[in-house]
Amino acid sequence: NQTVEVVALRGDYNYNKKNMIGIDDVYQTVLALANKEQRGYITPQEFNLFAEHAQMDIFRQYFYFLDRARKSIPNNTGYADTVEMVEEKISMFEVTDQVVTISQTDGIVPLSSFQDFYRLTMVAFRHDQDQKPVQATEVSMKELTQYNNSTLIHSMSSKYPYYTRLLNADIKFHPLEMLNEHGGCEALISYVKRPKRPNWTYLMSGENALYNSTAADHQDFELHHSEKELLVVKILQLAGINIKDGSLVQLATQEEVKKIQQENS
Repeated sequence: NQTVEVVALRGDYNYNKKNMIGIDDVYQTVLALANKEQRGYITPQEFNLFAEHAQMDIFRQYFYFLDRARKSIPNNTGYADTVEMVEEKISMFEVTDQVVTISQTDGIVPLSSFQDFYRLTMVAFRHDQDQKPVQATEVSMKELTQYNNSTLIHSMSSKYPYYTRLLNADIKFHPLEMLNEHGGCEALISYVKRPKRPNWTYLMSGENALYNSTAADHQDFELHHSEKELLVVKILQLAGINIKDGSLVQLATQEEVKKIQQENS
């Protein structure tokens, strides 16, 4: 039976709270802009839903912008600054060297054991804690057949392990013989974690919701502080769609386009 155990969490991914975007600040800004022309009230429940969606949308765009900027570097060295800027934003979510004991029966490492897992960045392998980790090579399922049929590659696999990704986002080490050579082995996983779900917490006073930052489930936005304006814009877009206000959606979309053009200029 599969036995996978998280042995230790050594990655340092504590987010600097000084750089967090205050959720109440964003909410009050959104309310002020939405109500400027009496376009409707956004309830705390609606805001929290919009906030989560907006935060994840911005977070996912980091990887798109990074990929695009890296591909543009040979033709335009000015994009190098964009790469550095986006990498800085992503670095706040990097989790490194999470030690996992791999099952000797199937070689699978379920990345779902990391509840905040978003994207894999590095996989290393070692037989014990005294051994220097060796970075594992990712191969596709198509390449796996070639690896398994190659005597040379198979003989090198204990020193140069490889792995494949499964459909459920887990990974599997190959070959299985490698796992049993010294009675067990460990994987060191590095990944990008997803931001925590933002939550504007409150107490009811009559019909009014009063902000309560001391609630146990309170959560500010976990994005780079420079994203506050874009957060407001995206939440306004969602609010405009919700209250069927096309002008609010248009205004917010124009502001989003303007900000993106400024960042890419």
